[in-house]
Amino acid sequence: MRARAPLMLPRLEPRRELARGVIWLTPVIAVALTVATGFVLFTLMGYDPFASLYHFFVSPMLSTYGLAELAIKATPLVLIGIGLAIGVVCCLTAMEQRQQAGADHDLMPIGFMRSLLAMFLVSGLVSVL
Repeated sequence: MRARAPLMLPRLEPRRELARGVIWLTPVIAVALTVATGFVLFTLMGYDPFASLYHFFVSPMLSTYGLAELAIKATPLVLIGIGLAIGVVCCLTAMEQRQQAGADHDLMPIGFMRSLLAMFLVSGLVSVL
């Protein structure tokens, strides 16, 4: 009997850096897929998809009442984003400090200061937008 050659499997290697097109196209593709999914769902439910998407995305920005409602509903999401930014910065600070010196008593002050910096940065960006 003849021995079989070993099966050659492809090997996955991480990229060193992402292509610029991927960075810019990912949010565009996400929004397009969201709108397409909404279009299909509204069509399946028997509603006019164009009118429904217009009332979801455009009509809230046409009046001051709509803008106020939009701000009221967006505020919790902004606060959640700020909280997540603080948590991520603290986690990254802890991982970085453990790799450097292993000094656990320095984690809280450094993590707190970096999280404050992240909070001010995020809130500043939100207030500009």
